[in-house]
Amino acid sequence: MEISVRDNGSDVIILREMFIHQDYRETAQYFTPSVIFDVGANVGLASCYFVSLFPESEVYGFEPESSAYQIAKINFDKNVKKESYSSWHLELKAKKQICSAVNMVLGGRN
Repeated sequence: MEISVRDNGSDVIILREMFIHQDYRETAQYFTPSVIFDVGANVGLASCYFVSLFPESEVYGFEPESSAYQIAKINFDKNVKKESYSSWHLELKAKKQICSAVNMVLGGRN
């Protein structure tokens, strides 16, 4: 897996927690999601991590901050099957947009 992060310290901390320490691996053993919503995706580390555990899942990433969204898009392009993900750059105040997008995704499911 090839991951891009910003040089801001916090992205590196999250990268370490997710991929090196695997802080979420134990919790992940209790479910097998078919859809993953990464609301506040930042640079997409959680999405990439969970899709590595659940490669058949669809991933929907939402990120309001432009520089983080651009890196998340790069990480998705490198690490997630294109037919399995969608990403949106939404304003932080766009709660209705996020709810509409989630409803659109779930609308076709039983």
